[in-house]
Amino acid sequence: MPRTSGYMMLLFAYLLVGGIGLGICSLLALLPPTRRVAARLAGGIVGSFPGVFLFQVLAIPALIVMFAIFWLVLRLLGPLDGLAQIVWNVSVIASMLGMFALSSAAGFVVGWRVGTRLATGMSFRRAVRASRLLTLMSSRVGFVRRWLAV
Repeated sequence: MPRTSGYMMLLFAYLLVGGIGLGICSLLALLPPTRRVAARLAGGIVGSFPGVFLFQVLAIPALIVMFAIFWLVLRLLGPLDGLAQIVWNVSVIASMLGMFALSSAAGFVVGWRVGTRLATGMSFRRAVRASRLLTLMSSRVGFVRRWLAV
């Protein structure tokens, strides 16, 4: 099984849950009292996808640096055997997956908030500028500024 299959399974599960959520939103939109809620939910669901992917891309350099640090420490420690090797491997994998999961969760929250703002009629530029984290990132990372056009 390829190494990317775990990520792909999670991606497809995320897409499936998002699709189910959008289906529920379409049913909620049929009733006039729940249309605003349906629009905000649909905006949040749709907005979460680019947020998650943007933050995952931004996490890649940090993950590479973490991997390099772990590799250098392992070279300094020398070969590990038994329990030390198990503890080392588990800590490396857990910290890298944790970093990736944390960036995905942050992207989900930021994307959801921007999406709900867009669904209420706010302009894209104002919705992005209302997010402190996106404003900070666009001032520090050039391609984020160009991608978001703020």
